[in-house]
Amino acid sequence: MGKIILITFAFMGFALYEMSGGDAFVPIAEEKRAALEIEQANEARMLAEARAEQLKAAPAPVQIVLASAVMTSPEAALVKDKDVVSPALDVDKAEAIASAAEIAPEAPAPLDIREVTAARVNMRNGPGQTFNVVAKLTDGEQVEILQDPGDGWVKLRVAGSGRVGWMADFLLTASNTNGRATPLRRDKPAPRNEGQAFLMRKSILITGCSSGIGYDAAQGMRAAGWRVFASCRKPADCARLQAEGFDSPRIDYSDAPSIQSGLAEVLQATGGTLDALFNNGAYALPGALEDVPRDGLREIFECNLFGVHDLSCAVIPVMRAQGHGRIINCSSVLGLVPMKWRGAYSASKYAMEGLSDTLRLEMRAAGIDVILIEPGPITSDIRRNSIPHFERFIDWKNSARRSEYENGLIDRLYTSSGPDPFELPASAVTAKLRHACEARRPKPRYYVTKPTYIMGALKRILTTRALDRILSKG
Repeated sequence: MGKIILITFAFMGFALYEMSGGDAFVPIAEEKRAALEIEQANEARMLAEARAEQLKAAPAPVQIVLASAVMTSPEAALVKDKDVVSPALDVDKAEAIASAAEIAPEAPAPLDIREVTAARVNMRNGPGQTFNVVAKLTDGEQVEILQDPGDGWVKLRVAGSGRVGWMADFLLTASNTNGRATPLRRDKPAPRNEGQAFLMRKSILITGCSSGIGYDAAQGMRAAGWRVFASCRKPADCARLQAEGFDSPRIDYSDAPSIQSGLAEVLQATGGTLDALFNNGAYALPGALEDVPRDGLREIFECNLFGVHDLSCAVIPVMRAQGHGRIINCSSVLGLVPMKWRGAYSASKYAMEGLSDTLRLEMRAAGIDVILIEPGPITSDIRRNSIPHFERFIDWKNSARRSEYENGLIDRLYTSSGPDPFELPASAVTAKLRHACEARRPKPRYYVTKPTYIMGALKRILTTRALDRILSKG
């Protein structure tokens, strides 16, 4: 019925168009065009008046060039007018500054013009969104200073394209008589990587980066242009990653002081901001649940859940203050369905699912997305890394299930039998992580590997007894 109505209206419109010789809608278009021209004329007059007022109070011209190191960086900090480069900047203040000094595109002579070298200019669509290249500068192109309110930001316009944006003043240089470039201001500390606008790059803290999923995620996110803080539990692993060019703070989920000190190191490097947190660190404690002692269960929860909770809660105030952020928790297919001999790990991941789902509801109004990634079998060292925990806590030789250990779990733990069925490389998780970090509307959950998709579907459609029969065979 709806299609019939739609076709009828379309036919009537076409008939009206044909009967009028194609002129049926011309008066409406002309009326809109005239109104638009009047509106544009009024706007131009108001902008010209604002320009005249600004020129009266304009400071002495300052000749500038953009630092060549900055101009070749894809993270150059020029952003769209009325937008803020760094989440650390007061948004209301920046909006007020921009609104008070709108410049008409056809304004008269600029305050100052200098030639620049070839560069890419990046303008951001909004807080928390990915940088998009919207303008390219060639050798000899010019920029001009429009406003310098003295708060660490300078308003510029690209002379060729007319694009206007705010740039952090420490990215500008003044040209002196001998042709050398010196910082425009000395009363602000320069970034640690001077000239590369690291404050403007999106940043992510990833835990558990010594190997496997965490290591691949650190490599993949860095290749995607993110500033990656790849944390590890052991100082030796941190040193190895630092040698590879990563910022690598030490964070051990089981060590509360290391969580605070590691995050403090990250925030000091970024100027107090963090765009994303990937809680990846975890370990397994294989064994029958009846053989897992209280201390073993407590320790795995300290790492796989309580530490994740502590770090997330420490990051939330930072993300709330900047108005955006994403907390991505690495769960597992074993957070959806259980499996024999993996009860301690599965329990910690079930708890993470509940924690993440609740936090997602609570953070909606804060602009913070809470996301779960749920991998199945992924190539990693988790099995080998679980051996010390197994040997410490599981007294399998005195277990009622000794024969089951001998005929199954022991061989699986200590003997490499190649990849599991449907096993994927860690890069499969990194691909989902990138989408979770960069998508405008990330999914609440990301399945990885076929077993996760299959088990997620079976859990929804089968009865508990039917699902138990399938899982008990695994």
